[in-house]
Amino acid sequence: MRKELDQVTNTVQFLSDNFDEQQLINDRYKTDISQLKTESTSQRAQLNEVASLMEQLEQRARDCNIEIQCVPEHKSENLLTIVKQLTKVVSCDIADSDIKEFHRVAKVDSDSKRSRNIIVKLTSPRVHDTILAAVKIFNKKNENDKLNSTHLGIAGDKQPIYVSEHLSPMNKKLHAATRLVAKEKKYEFVWIRKSRIYIRKNKHSPAILIRNTDFLNSLK
Repeated sequence: MRKELDQVTNTVQFLSDNFDEQQLINDRYKTDISQLKTESTSQRAQLNEVASLMEQLEQRARDCNIEIQCVPEHKSENLLTIVKQLTKVVSCDIADSDIKEFHRVAKVDSDSKRSRNIIVKLTSPRVHDTILAAVKIFNKKNENDKLNSTHLGIAGDKQPIYVSEHLSPMNKKLHAATRLVAKEKKYEFVWIRKSRIYIRKNKHSPAILIRNTDFLNSLK
């Protein structure tokens, strides 16, 4: 019995020693996991910061651009003539030298029947702002006949023409999402100013800057 008792005692001691050793290993694992989580959180924050900076740079590269939407396409079209006619219609006096580049962009949805947008690169943000302001004033003065294809001398059915800031892909998605939320939650106004997206419940409420989709989805 003494021999058996000694064996049991030795076994218990062995198990106890192994338990203590395993406990130490587990504690080290917990410390390592905690450190990895901290490092992961830090790296995620750094990546988000880098992504934000890249987005800002991408948008800044478009600061001199305007985007003209819904202009009917024709094989023999002259985009420079279209741009110059548009600025003439809205009484915006700019020189040919203020227009650096112009081209149509590929459709996001290849099955869409909507005309490809026209991107116009201008020489400065000042010219960019001048054109946008002129279009806004023209449309306000002509609420029953806002800028459209007939103003540009394009034959066929009258099509409304929209001129806006050239947003980066991420800001375009955020703008589209903002318009959907505005419709669902009955916000009356959505607009863009200096590449920033704003929303307003009604004319008596304050403007709200939409920074990201998380903030957008938190709106009531």
